[in-house]
Amino acid sequence: MLVARRVVFTLSLFDVAGPQGLGFSITTQDNPASFSSPVYIKNILPQGAAVTDGRLQAGDRLLEARYLPCT
Repeated sequence: MLVARRVVFTLSLFDVAGPQGLGFSITTQDNPASFSSPVYIKNILPQGAAVTDGRLQAGDRLLEARYLPCT
């Protein structure tokens, strides 16, 4: 039996974001039955804080930004 494992961690890219910005784009999964849609990292740009840090990956779910929920 394969069990999916959830890993949640805090990543502060605002501290290292320079002139290239944060370096990622986001997307949602449309869910017409609900008012909340999860926000996911769509891709990591070739330059910016996300690629420099290396922990954020395409497909990761964004839970909050600046202490505000992203749902």
